[in-house]
Amino acid sequence: MPENRGRRAKEAVKKRQDTDATLDVRTLLELARGKGTPRDAEWALSQLARRALAGEKIEGFAVEGVAG
Repeated sequence: MPENRGRRAKEAVKKRQDTDATLDVRTLLELARGKGTPRDAEWALSQLARRALAGEKIEGFAVEGVAG
């Protein structure tokens, strides 16, 4: 089995998600809550923030305050 096969698959999904938001919100929330690597959690949080800022209502997630 090739090394890092799972990582390559995750990166392919992330790349596809950047152009076509098809991942289930529940999956993104799970990743953001640490059900993977810190890099995956950070990516999931950014995806959730993009969706929330675009007006999508996401139960259990809110974007508030000023960045920085």
